[in-house]
Parts: sequence; structure tokens; C-alpha cells
Amino acid sequence: RDAYSLLRWSSDDYSVATELAVKAVVHQMKFLEVRVTTIYYSEKQDLRILDGVKFMFLMFYWKFKFL
Repeated sequence: RDAYSLLRWSSDDYSVATELAVKAVVHQMKFLEVRVTTIYYSEKQDLRILDGVKFMFLMFYWKFKFL
């Protein structure tokens, strides 16, 4: 199977990595995390409360949709 077609994602925010991990588990694929250096040009670029609430909703959504 083509891994790319199985791992198509719809997220466009902080939840992309989690969505990909959930889909990899669902399709019984092996995956690993790779540490990368992140550079933020502004101190204001941080996780907002709304992003956190959306992420929690998506966690429940993925749990009931895929697992």
C-alpha cells in the first residue's frame, strides 16, 4: 500500500503530528519521532487557548473515528 495515500491529513495547525500518528497506528505502520530545532521569530507565536481546545476535541474525534 502507498503510505502517502493512507496518511493524508486534514489538519493545518499544531495537531498535524498527532493526526499523522493516529493514522499510522490505525494502519499498523511503524513510525518514529525526529527531533528538529525550531526557530520562532516572535515571542507571540505560542499555543493559544483556542488551539488547545480544538486539539482536545480532535483527540476525542480521532479516538472514536479510528480506534
